[in-house]
Amino acid sequence: MFTINDTFDVTYTTSNSSVVTISNGKIIAKGKGTAVITAKFKQLASANVSVTVYDKDINLPSDL
Repeated sequence: MFTINDTFDVTYTTSNSSVVTISNGKIIAKGKGTAVITAKFKQLASANVSVTVYDKDINLPSDL
């Protein structure tokens, strides 16, 4: 069982760093394309997610 005070040793990797990178657990778009992000927890568990970047520069409304 994990508590709120546990420190999680999660490492992240990307299959294509020209599309996305990971910094402090946040995915950062670098360019158009698709990459797979892998998160590993102490060799006990892992998860993959496919990320597609269509356009890394998006203008959002200021009220968001």
